[in-house]
This record gives sequence, structure tokens and C-alpha cells, in this order.
Amino acid sequence: MRKWIRNLLLILAAALIFGVACSRKTEKPKASYRPIESGGGTITADPNPIQVCDGSGIGVTKLTWSVTRPTTKRVEVHVNAPDGPLFSHTLGPGSANTGKWVGDGTVFYLQDVTNALPLIEENTLATVRVNVTGAGCR
Repeated sequence: MRKWIRNLLLILAAALIFGVACSRKTEKPKASYRPIESGGGTITADPNPIQVCDGSGIGVTKLTWSVTRPTTKRVEVHVNAPDGPLFSHTLGPGSANTGKWVGDGTVFYLQDVTNALPLIEENTLATVRVNVTGAGCR
């Protein structure tokens, strides 16, 4: 029984390593990051930095966002670019936990999509860059 579990864990570890390696090859280059100082909203990550002690370099955080622009009714949170992969969408403020996929330097973009506004930098309300650290691990 133990040998079966060990083999299963080895297969899962290999699949994870292969999946991460393959995703890095096909990943589009990250957009240049420019913090948004006052764009009509806020977005924060907690924890930030994320402490990762398992050697994977990826972790979990909770994003929380709010909107201060009165004309903004619908928002989306995108990953690594204003038009990057969709993480979440809400009517106004919200929060959500990520899965264990956030790497060092991941940037989340809070986008105003009221009345089908396009996913461009001009409609970015706020951004947050999330870092990963191994500091404090034993």
C-alpha cells in the first residue's frame, strides 16, 4: 500500500512539474507594470508577500477591491495585463481567494467594464503586484 501511495505522489509531482514547465513556455510575456496611484478604485492582496516554504515558488492570497469612481458599476480583475486572464467579476466591491498559482511579481488589474468598456490601460482603476518569499521558512 505504501509503495502505491509513493508512486502516486511521484506521478503527481511529475505532472505538476511538467505542467509548470509547459505553461512557462507558452505564457505570453508579462505586460510592463506601472502602479496606478489614483484611478477610481483600490485593490489589495493579503498576504503580500506570500510566504512559500514548499519550494514551489507559488502561493495563495486573498484579493480585496473597492471602487471610488461613482460612474463605475461593473468591474473585473485580470491577471498580468488589463486584458489578461479573467480572475473575477463583480458589481462594485468584492474579494476572492486565489488558488495556489500566484507567482512572484504577479500583477492584478482592477478594470472598469461598465457599459462594455474595453480592457485597456485607460480603464484600469487600480493594480497590485504580489510577491512571493521564502523568508522565515525553516
